[in-house]
Amino acid sequence: MIRGIPGGNPIRYGIFGEDVTIVNALCIETRSGAIIVSERTRYWIEKEAPGVYNFEFQTIIDLYYKVIEGFLVHEREESVNTAMSSRGLVHSLEFLQDTR
Repeated sequence: MIRGIPGGNPIRYGIFGEDVTIVNALCIETRSGAIIVSERTRYWIEKEAPGVYNFEFQTIIDLYYKVIEGFLVHEREESVNTAMSSRGLVHSLEFLQDTR
């Protein structure tokens, strides 16, 4: 859900919902510059780019109504697939979000 506050300059928006809660919790649990993903995103990355990334378990997020695991993403050293570099990963995640 997106909510705007009219009449302000600049216009201010608030974003609410489960996805925002998950992302916030994952961001709190990781270090600056790292890429952390949920188990669902990990599944899609492994499906679309098998063997390109290593995933390191980082944390468990307890949202009271469900538990989500968070994983740090590392590019494999032996991977020569430049199309799925860190920049490619971000592009792929945006694509997966758009098709969700």
